[in-house]
Amino acid sequence: MARNEIRIRRKPLSAGKLARYRNYESLMARHERDVRIKRLSKLILYVLIIVILVCTFLGVYIIREKQKIERAKRKAEHASHVHTRDNNIQGVTVIEQVNRQPLL
Repeated sequence: MARNEIRIRRKPLSAGKLARYRNYESLMARHERDVRIKRLSKLILYVLIIVILVCTFLGVYIIREKQKIERAKRKAEHASHVHTRDNNIQGVTVIEQVNRQPLL
């Protein structure tokens, strides 16, 4: 045998392999069905992953927006509370109370 020759070694066909060749159409039909099921399962898996990611990003976005709104409300309340000046003690802030010096 020369150096570049390729020898093909074939095993003899068994009874099971011969039966497969006899039912080739049913074998191919089963193969097509299996391929379709695999494709469909991959598609469902990818769609499920995308839906989970989108839901996660939307959840994070909604939480951040709620936090922004709460911060804005707190700033507004703080700003309105600091700038109110009443003669009674309820409207006066702690900072204004400390800054008031008793008259001697």
